[in-house]
This record gives sequence, structure tokens and C-alpha cells, in this order.
Amino acid sequence: MENCRRPGIAPADYLTDVLELPLGMAAREGNRLTPAAWLAERRAKHKPVA
Repeated sequence: MENCRRPGIAPADYLTDVLELPLGMAAREGNRLTPAAWLAERRAKHKPVA
């Protein structure tokens, strides 16, 4: 939880998204599950188009 709080991630948002991921996820995709990677991916998805 502290790894979520440091960069300003609401732990509930992070856990909700991560726990909804498919169970068949490949091991090499595990890096996507870190709070920092999750935040970067989320910001990229919600980046406003100029």
C-alpha cells in the first residue's frame, strides 16, 4: 500500500484494476502490475489529445 501512496495512487483504485486483470496473464507481463507501471499506463491511456 505504501508503494501506492508515495506516487499518489489511491490503493483501492490500483487493487480494483489489478485484480480485474485476466488470470491467464503471462509471467513476462508481471511488470505491468507494479504501482509505478500501472500509473504510467493509466496516464498514457488518459492523456488528452492535442
